[in-house]
Amino acid sequence: MTRWLQSGRRRDICIILADEDGLNGQTLKTRLERHYDERIDPQSFYGALSAMLKSGFLEKETEGIADVYYTR
Repeated sequence: MTRWLQSGRRRDICIILADEDGLNGQTLKTRLERHYDERIDPQSFYGALSAMLKSGFLEKETEGIADVYYTR
């Protein structure tokens, strides 16, 4: 199993984005917080997104002032 799959947060990000046609970062973070029923540290959350972008599992587009994330 590749290392990125060992993170439940990264897995859950992929699952949420698979059902959507892209979500902005804040909406994605809010959905994860509802799923976990706890606040997620923004640095940790956006760090996970950055790692997934760098690894090629996500794509990002800028729409206005928000970054919108998509699964590949």
